[in-house]
Amino acid sequence: MPVPGFLPTYAGGQQLTVTNVVNGARLTLSRNGIAQFSFSSWGYQHLVSLNPPFATGDVISVTQKLCPGDPSSDPGKTTVLPCSSLPAPEVEPIQAGDTSVTLSSFVSDTQIKVFVNGSRRAGAGHGR
Repeated sequence: MPVPGFLPTYAGGQQLTVTNVVNGARLTLSRNGIAQFSFSSWGYQHLVSLNPPFATGDVISVTQKLCPGDPSSDPGKTTVLPCSSLPAPEVEPIQAGDTSVTLSSFVSDTQIKVFVNGSRRAGAGHGR
């Protein structure tokens, strides 16, 4: 059984993405060594919400198990990163006359602000 993984997770957020998941497996997610819940998988990856918000240094782990009688996978682990490590969102090319901005990459559960010429705020939204 492959070890599940995570996309980077940042302090203040309440969502994380579990990757490398086997279709049909049962996942068990823990936070700082305390089991939070288990859920069935449909494979590939899952966006999971937890409360309260993550704190820098929280350790999140997950195992997966498919067949009764077989052992669970080794745990996949990640450590929550500080907000100062958040990457900037990536923007698709913008053309004169465009009335919207399309993001090609962003961190889930973040607030995103769009500025025109670096000073006039043109909009805001959440990366969900």
